[in-house]
Amino acid sequence: MKSKQLIFPFILQAFFFAGIFFCENLFAQAPVISLEDSLINTFNKRIDPQVKLFNGVAYLGYFGKQEGNAYLDNNPDFVKGTVTYDGYTFKNVPILFDLVEDKVVSLLYNGYSKYSFLSERLSNFTINGRTFVYIPLGKPEDGGAKKAGFFEVPYEGKIKVLIKRTKSIKELLEIQGITKQFSEGVEYFIMRDHQLYKVNGESAFIRLFENHKEELKKYLKSNKLKFRQDPVKTLVSLASYYEQLSN
Repeated sequence: MKSKQLIFPFILQAFFFAGIFFCENLFAQAPVISLEDSLINTFNKRIDPQVKLFNGVAYLGYFGKQEGNAYLDNNPDFVKGTVTYDGYTFKNVPILFDLVEDKVVSLLYNGYSKYSFLSERLSNFTINGRTFVYIPLGKPEDGGAKKAGFFEVPYEGKIKVLIKRTKSIKELLEIQGITKQFSEGVEYFIMRDHQLYKVNGESAFIRLFENHKEELKKYLKSNKLKFRQDPVKTLVSLASYYEQLSN
């Protein structure tokens, strides 16, 4: 009996210290989460994704006399499109693309209040069959993009053809008052290995792919492609042909 009484307390002590050791290791490995972070995580998991779509900044637009407007294709009307916002994809969203501010505008649930999406959270959007992606500010080389923003993507493969469309405002002082005059600008880029390269002609494209220089020149000539006449068609055709050569 004495031996049993001695063994039993020893077993209890062994389990007790083993439990302490296990708990110390468990809590040492578990990440520390504040109450605030825990509440935010719970809210984000339970909130309807549709509500996240209406997260943005109030948009006022432009007032007064104008020649032209700030919007894509000079269309001041909302067009239904698709957006990927905060990781969620939403279809049939009313979209207006302001090229002066480089902001994508939509309507709140009431159908008339305008707001602009937070650009860094809007990874891409599609309007009238054309896709635009948000490219953050990085370290573009060879005359690359000057700042973060939305680029149209007419071609996407191993390399991408990108178009940066912009508009600027010039205020004209007239007898009747001030007139806002909108003018449009456009630049073309190639993205290769996550780097942007500005291209302003066929030669600039070919310089990026010297290993197929002769083939690309022959392709341009045989297909009568001219950057000045149709820059988008020329760059898309060259990009597609280059990828055929490199496969």
